[in-house]
Amino acid sequence: MNNRPGIDSTFLLIAKRWKPEDCCDSTTFVNQQFAMELQKSGFGVLSTVLEATDEDVTDAQMQNITLILPKPKSRSYKIEKSDWLMYPDRYYRGLKKHVNVSFIVGHVNEKGYDTVEEACIIRDRYFEQAALVIFIHHISDAKNFGRNNVIGERDILQFAKESVLVLVVGHSLHSYYLGRLEKPTILYLPAPDEIYLASNVRPLPVDANIEILSVVNSSNKKALQYCNHIAQAMGKVTSNFSTMHQKCPIWKVCYKNEEDVGRFDRDLFHKCKAVENLKKVDYYYDGDMNNLLTIFMQSTLLIDTSEDVFSITGLNAIAAGLPVLFKENSSIANFLKSDCFLELHSGDILVQLAVNETFDVAAGKWAEVVTKCLVDGDSKLLRASVLKEGLLKSMKEGSIKKSHQEILTWLRMKIEKSVTDCLN
Repeated sequence: MNNRPGIDSTFLLIAKRWKPEDCCDSTTFVNQQFAMELQKSGFGVLSTVLEATDEDVTDAQMQNITLILPKPKSRSYKIEKSDWLMYPDRYYRGLKKHVNVSFIVGHVNEKGYDTVEEACIIRDRYFEQAALVIFIHHISDAKNFGRNNVIGERDILQFAKESVLVLVVGHSLHSYYLGRLEKPTILYLPAPDEIYLASNVRPLPVDANIEILSVVNSSNKKALQYCNHIAQAMGKVTSNFSTMHQKCPIWKVCYKNEEDVGRFDRDLFHKCKAVENLKKVDYYYDGDMNNLLTIFMQSTLLIDTSEDVFSITGLNAIAAGLPVLFKENSSIANFLKSDCFLELHSGDILVQLAVNETFDVAAGKWAEVVTKCLVDGDSKLLRASVLKEGLLKSMKEGSIKKSHQEILTWLRMKIEKSVTDCLN
C-alpha cells in the first residue's frame, strides 16, 4: 500500500555529499537527517550529490532514498565540480526522468549559498512547478558582504521570498529571522548521529591521562580566536592543577583536516602567551565519524568553542555521554535551556562571556570552569549521563521531536492543499 502523504510529494534535496565530510560539516549532516526524516514519514526523497562512494549509494538505498549521481568519470563517480552549477544536465543524466518533484530543498550556510543557488537553477530548468524550501544555517554579516563568498542579508531575504518555507537551524537563528521573513519560518533542531547515541563514555582509570579536547575548524577565524582563549586557559589549568594534584592535564586538538595543523600551530601557539606549561596532543581527523567517537572515549572533557550555528560536535558529545562546556550565549546552550534537561547555570556546563570580553578575562573564566570540572570529575560524568538522557527524551517527545513534527505537519498540509486545488 502506498503510504505517501500525497500523490505528488517527492522531495529533491540539493546536496554536495550524502554523508558529512567531517565533524564540522553541519550542512550535509542536517541534509542527510532531513532526508531520512522525510522518507520515514512517507515522502519520496531524491538527493543530488557531487560525488559518492559505493558505500554512500548502498547506505542511501537502505533508507529508500535515491541518490542522483553525476555522470561517472571513475568508479567512485568523481567529476569536475567547478561548472556543475551552470550545466547540471551534463552531470545528472537521470535528473529529467523525475517528473513528479514537488519540493526542492537548498541550503544557505556561512560559506555562501552552498546549494540553494543550484536548487533555484535546477527548479527553473526542470521542475518549474516545484516549490522551493530553504535551510538557513547562518546569520548574515553585512560587514563582510561580498567578501570570501559571505552572503548578505538581502540575498537571504531574496531566497526566502522565492521559497514556500524557510527552515532555520537552532534557536538563535529562529529568534533572529522570525518576523523578518514573509514566508513561514520553522525551527529545525538536529538530532545526534546514532553511533554516538549507541555509545557511552566510561570513567577513565585512575592512572589515565587527563585529556581535554577541542575540535577545531582552523578556517574559521572566530573559532581560532576562541581557541586562543582556550590555549591560554589551558596553560593556567596545567600550571595550577599540576601543582595542586601532581598531575598534568593534556589539551588535545582535533583538526578538521591535515592542512590545518601547521597553520594552527603558527597562528595560535606562536602568538599566544601563557602557554609555556601547556602540553598538547595533535590529532589529524580524516572525516570518519568513528574516529571522533574514539577520541571522545579517551577524553575527560570537551571544550566546545564552535562558531557553527548549532554545534554538531557538541551535540554528538552529549549523545556519547562526554562532559562538555559551552559558551552560555551559544545556540546549543539555548537548546539545552529550552528543554530543561538540567538546571543549567554559569560555571557548570555553561561559561558566561561578555560580548566584548577581553582576552585575559575570557581565558581566566575558561580556566576557572575547566579546573572546577577536573576537580569534580566524577560528578561531571554523572551529570553528562543525565544530560544524555535528557537528549534522548527530547528526541522522543521534547523540542527536537516537536520541531521535526511541525515541519512535517506543515508539508502535509501544503501537499493536501495542492492536491485539492488540482482536483477543483
